[in-house]
Amino acid sequence: MKHLNTYNTFILEQSSTSDFVHYVVNPSTKEVIIRNDTIGSNQELNVELQPLSSILEKMKVKDKVEFAMNCALFESNGKNVGAYNFMGKKVIGVNSQTTGNFGMHEFAPGGKRNGVLYTSSKGKGAWDIVPTEEWNGSGYYAIQNGPILILDGKINPKFGKESTNLQSYRNGIGIDKSGNLHFALALKPTNFYDFSNFLLEKGCTKAIFCDANVSQAYIGGSVKGSNSPIGPIIMVMS
Repeated sequence: MKHLNTYNTFILEQSSTSDFVHYVVNPSTKEVIIRNDTIGSNQELNVELQPLSSILEKMKVKDKVEFAMNCALFESNGKNVGAYNFMGKKVIGVNSQTTGNFGMHEFAPGGKRNGVLYTSSKGKGAWDIVPTEEWNGSGYYAIQNGPILILDGKINPKFGKESTNLQSYRNGIGIDKSGNLHFALALKPTNFYDFSNFLLEKGCTKAIFCDANVSQAYIGGSVKGSNSPIGPIIMVMS
């Protein structure tokens, strides 16, 4: 555990290897924010999406952010593919599609294909991940994404160990038994099983997928992963 300053806030783990970026934080000690600045007045299809580093510079928050990562699938205009709550307001409703990332790899017969990461806290406080069917629509911040990687301490049974579905820069978010948030970014071609297993071995009891190929993380003052344009991001404030 790394002591950061005199205010008793802690980073539980911050690491970057040739294979993975892994960042863990107790959200009761650090404020975690979800933002998508492509939504609002710039909803046209020709909106200019930008890489993570450019987004942080445009927001003028690099000196206030400890960690940042893209956090949800997005459309060509930058809008979230799934549900999105911002500062207690519903911006986008639940996506019930049965194809693509939100519709594949059901965790249990009849559902639990995708999930929602959310918090009811306006500042520091607890976060949770639940199957979309069990979410009541609340949340100061909330995003829907899929597929579910881990639920009740078990990897999605539809993921195959020998799968050849390898994608560069897969990333996702998990939560462990203590409520710590785990952010992970694979820096090598990785399948769903191996990526989920990484988070499971780090102690996560639940986790959802974020994106692939375009995925990137701001850690230790620099960006790891892709340099592609992205939409929604999640930030851990200093």
